[in-house]
Amino acid sequence: MNEEPKYDLKQMIAERRERNGQILSDLREDANAKELLKSVVDDLQMGRISKVFDLDGIDLDSVSISPRFGVEQGVREDGTTKVRAVDNFTESKCNACTAPTEKLKYDTLDAFFEVLKIAAEKLEADLEMFKADIDSAFRRIPIAPSHREFAYIAFKY
Repeated sequence: MNEEPKYDLKQMIAERRERNGQILSDLREDANAKELLKSVVDDLQMGRISKVFDLDGIDLDSVSISPRFGVEQGVREDGTTKVRAVDNFTESKCNACTAPTEKLKYDTLDAFFEVLKIAAEKLEADLEMFKADIDSAFRRIPIAPSHREFAYIAFKY
């Protein structure tokens, strides 16, 4: 007989508070903090994020915080460094069950096309493939209102 897991709300809140506290105490100013702030302001203006909070305006018992850091991705035409914001939802345990167990890769492009061919046969469908590097693609997926408490990010500026 399968039993429903029992959740202790007080324990969950205490664990969340402890995790949030640890994440916040581990934050160091990122070398790209200025670019991260600019990306937050841009995202806010485009409606990709809903609000920006000062840490004092957040009830740490009711949210999960994930650290944000910048990854340099080359140089723009104007000579400035291109920085991609990365939100580490694994650190806050929001993504704890989604980590890959192995590095996924194809040995050759031919092997990749063979897999696509087999998939098309098995699915009895015409498959198409395209590759595009869409600006901010990972942030274009809307978050359900009930999940927003798990989507807070923090960085030091």
